Amino acid sequence: MPDKKRIICPRCEQDYLYYYKPDTINETIILCPECDAVWMLGKPLVYGVYNIDFYDYTKFMQNRNTEPTWNKRIYESPVYEDDLKDDDV
Repeated sequence: MPDKKRIICPRCEQDYLYYYKPDTINETIILCPECDAVWMLGKPLVYGVYNIDFYDYTKFMQNRNTEPTWNKRIYESPVYEDDLKDDDV
């Protein structure tokens, strides 16, 4: 079985993207641990227009009336190209 290809952050191109579940909100997001860019599930993973295509983690959390949980990050798994075949790529 071939290795799955992980998706690198389109914003900083320095790290891979991860599914992430903050402990203070009830949603899973896609997060870059290097530049803290956030994408919503089901949206294209592009470095496009800020606040439309991607978000900053701190502002994203503050817009949900909570503070970012830097010391309690729960990375669920890496994002693979195969995960997005029918949705976003």
